Amino acid sequence: MAFTKIGFYGDSFVEVWQDGIDGPKNDLKTWPRIVADKFDLEIVHTGKGGTSYWDIPLQQFTLKPNAEGIIDIPDILVFCWTSSNRLYSKDRIQLMPNPRQSLFQLGPKTLDPLTIEKMDSAARGYYKYIHDEKKEIAEYQACLYWFDETILSKVPSDRKIIHLWSYGHENTENPKHRVGTYHPENLKYLHTWKNGCEIRPSCMSISLMDGCNVSHISNVENHFNTQDKHNIMADFIMHSLIDTNIDGGYDRGALNDYSENITKRSFNKIPHRK
Repeated sequence: MAFTKIGFYGDSFVEVWQDGIDGPKNDLKTWPRIVADKFDLEIVHTGKGGTSYWDIPLQQFTLKPNAEGIIDIPDILVFCWTSSNRLYSKDRIQLMPNPRQSLFQLGPKTLDPLTIEKMDSAARGYYKYIHDEKKEIAEYQACLYWFDETILSKVPSDRKIIHLWSYGHENTENPKHRVGTYHPENLKYLHTWKNGCEIRPSCMSISLMDGCNVSHISNVENHFNTQDKHNIMADFIMHSLIDTNIDGGYDRGALNDYSENITKRSFNKIPHRK
């Protein structure tokens, strides 16, 4: 089968910007464009920055037929699973704990500022008075299991499915690694994919290479502030799409873990917490 289309589903780590519309003009060639150009693919769907993991099954990806009765699924599907602590909003309001600034509307500007302010207040109240971390994790795992078993299991076998993690989940009790660095050795991933090839480490592990901090990557496309980081991610994706299961490659249900590669390239240069 000749592949012609690729879709990216998830948050800003898989979002393809329109220059001057979604963000500032980018002089770097981003990893989604590198992959698309390498395989001569049309990008038919892009992730949406700031959205919840629920945005994937509820707004971004569907197996429902279109107006012509056709279930139009791209040849290559790249899913990026974001943090478990983001609340879902059908209006794509960014709702997450302890925001550094007022919450903002990501999708079409359909809500008035007063409504957004009320949603902001409600979200803050939820995280302060109601939120329960155990429930958050259970819901996250349940959603991913359901999506894997009941949705992705129906995707035709001639399509290729890739799973990325935006952040993974840090071990906050490990004295060896500083929380917030997303060191590959300090991450756990809360689902084992049956349908799709999983890539590790998390995107954030690559973003924060070489001692980079959040302020360096927060406002750049895919949160990669150097061409090297885009090239690394593109290489991981392209290697995971080749038709071999020898030393990586594509196999539905495979795990391609490049964590050691990232650790050797960057994190070994950064002193551990003492």
